[in-house]
Amino acid sequence: MSNLPPGMNVNDIPGNRPEDELEDLFWEELNKRFQQEYHHHVNTIVNLMDIAVLEDALVCYVRLARDMGYQRGYNEGVEERHMYDHDERE
Repeated sequence: MSNLPPGMNVNDIPGNRPEDELEDLFWEELNKRFQQEYHHHVNTIVNLMDIAVLEDALVCYVRLARDMGYQRGYNEGVEERHMYDHDERE
């Protein structure tokens, strides 16, 4: 028996949602690839300033870049769909 409100399940709780798992996987993959591809920058970044402040700034920067990429992909998909619909009508 669950103590969740009616109509809710465990996946509705922040941190347990499927998109949260994807978010975690994104950050793990980004961290791994950055350390592999730009290992010479890791120490530089760590020594720049308070790591918590730097990490927060980098997270915001990467989230913005990711969101812009998603939006661009979505817009391209919408545009392709409009072209497809237009071709179907002809």
